[in-house]
Amino acid sequence: MMFQKIINHKFNRNIVNNIQFNTFYGKFMISSKNYFSSFQNEKQKLTMNENIKKEFENLKKFVKIKNFEKAKLIFDKLKHTLDGEIKLKAYNIYFKLIVEKNPENGDEFIKEMLENKITPNEFTISIWIKSFCDKGNPEKAEKIFRNLKQFNIQPNVIINNFLIQSFAKKGKLDYSLYLFKEMNENGIKPNDYTYNCIINALIKKDKMYKAMELFNEMKLNDIKPNIVTYNCLIDGFLKQGEMKKAMELFNQMKLENINPDIVTYNCLIDCFSKQGEMKKAMELFNQMKLNHLKPDVVTYNCLIDGFLKQREMKKAMEIFNEMKLK
Repeated sequence: MMFQKIINHKFNRNIVNNIQFNTFYGKFMISSKNYFSSFQNEKQKLTMNENIKKEFENLKKFVKIKNFEKAKLIFDKLKHTLDGEIKLKAYNIYFKLIVEKNPENGDEFIKEMLENKITPNEFTISIWIKSFCDKGNPEKAEKIFRNLKQFNIQPNVIINNFLIQSFAKKGKLDYSLYLFKEMNENGIKPNDYTYNCIINALIKKDKMYKAMELFNEMKLNDIKPNIVTYNCLIDGFLKQGEMKKAMELFNQMKLENINPDIVTYNCLIDCFSKQGEMKKAMELFNQMKLNHLKPDVVTYNCLIDGFLKQREMKKAMEIFNEMKLK
């Protein structure tokens, strides 16, 4: 009887164990199935993200090398698979390519964006304005600029700089100055690039006095002049034969810890050489080498030409031989 109870007990325990195992196994199989299904989905998402990332890189690459056909193929694929900000990014990358080729293409592309409920952003419109400016058509760029509100975009210093520089290059300095004044009135603070554009344009019109006024104004407005600012002014004074003022600026920039570059030295060396002041030209030549600046072909040519005009053949040949060794 006791033996039978033990058998029954073992039998019941086996049944319980089997039931528990089968229950666990079933739950495990369901759980495993869900887990592996989730894993596969995540893997697919990861693969898709990797593919999108790869396509993005290819799009940027083909835009950079201006391969229109391949860029379009990738863009057409991406625009149907993306959404949100990343979709806008793809549009902007491709937009840059088509407007750099022909800014007039921008109209149709913007219409397509709006039809697809993609709102152009500041980057989109900046590219478009810049493309017209780069093609020497600031007038059309300004039309877009005057209608920024329709895209809910506010004017900024970068867009203003494109227009100021482009009008100045076209010889419309007065209009550049008008835009410069307008941006100040609208509370858009000019930066060093803005000032450099205007200063350079004024110098080309031989308006050194006005250029110096702006130079002093930018310092009063806590905008630090850079190497480009100084090079423009130094070159401007040198072309007017005002060596003293050029050298004052040269010394001033060094005091402000702005290191002269190869352009600065070449301007000064060229001017001293043309005036026959070869001692000063050679002082600058040696100074630039001490400052770890490598003279280029322009530097050597200025010195050789200067020595030849002074009939100092020996020194001209010494400079020529030094150039060949570089």
